[in-house]
Amino acid sequence: MSTLVSVIIPYYNIDDNLLRGCLESVVSQDVLVDEAEYLLIDDGSAKSPEAVLKDFPSARYIRQENKGLGGARNTGIDVARGEYIMFVDSDDTIADGAMKYIVEWCKSADSADILTFGLRYTSAPSHHGSFKAGNRVVKSVEDYLETTNLRASACLYVFRRSLLDAHSRWEKLRFKEHFLHEDELFTPQLVVRAKTICISDSVVYFYYKRSGSITTKSDGEHLQRRMENLKETIGLLYSLCNSQSEARLLERKIRQLSFDWVAGMIFHGVDDDYLNNALIWLKKKDLYPFNQKDCSASLRILYFLTNRNWGIKILHVFLPAIQRIKPVF
Repeated sequence: MSTLVSVIIPYYNIDDNLLRGCLESVVSQDVLVDEAEYLLIDDGSAKSPEAVLKDFPSARYIRQENKGLGGARNTGIDVARGEYIMFVDSDDTIADGAMKYIVEWCKSADSADILTFGLRYTSAPSHHGSFKAGNRVVKSVEDYLETTNLRASACLYVFRRSLLDAHSRWEKLRFKEHFLHEDELFTPQLVVRAKTICISDSVVYFYYKRSGSITTKSDGEHLQRRMENLKETIGLLYSLCNSQSEARLLERKIRQLSFDWVAGMIFHGVDDDYLNNALIWLKKKDLYPFNQKDCSASLRILYFLTNRNWGIKILHVFLPAIQRIKPVF
């Protein structure tokens, strides 16, 4: 039986209370059975979520061998019956009433190919507020990508499943498995396939910031893998940008990622040879020095400093403090 929206929730050894909070925020919302389905994809966890799932019989449970976050999402995509796809990570939540808003958007005659919405960070586990409908506007993807710093998280979008299918100009789109920057690679390719996008300022998604998550780990081996995966992401998007006319709209995002990569290396104090080789690699692709027009006014001083050897030395000292006050990458 087909449905309107498939909500895909990857799971891997998450605390039972966090998983319960996630499922309560998503599955318990007031929508009809034929309007939404909920897929919990167990990515080879050591602990079973069975004790929690028995309280949520409407959630479909699928277990697979470990393939990473991207692989779990791919499995969800492949078994999904919805016309639209949405992702929620199993330690995060969505606002009460948000599913009804999303369902109504999907049903609307003027709905775009993609809906994107507001995000709120929280340090309180399982926190989710009540949904408040705000303003929304529909733009062409071309206009959106040329004027907006594209947010990477796939959890901030609801999109037509058909965008993932192969057609004359595009191959089938899926997440790269066992990859730390799967969203940075996936989301730009998703958005550039669409014609229109609806931007809502309503807060739908609550992101729980916890220690030990993929985005907060910073040990040496993990850091090196993050840096190498981000370099690979930049290279893959750059190649796509030069082979597909529509993909040229991704140039702003590629330049943004390039700066994030370099700023991350400075912040974490990678050795000078690694950093210099990275700058040479970017320069060959005309991605460095950074163009200050590609960023907001608040970041221009960082772009200016990163373009100069003496500026990089200053950032080695001050960037960690700036990052603590207002994260920029």
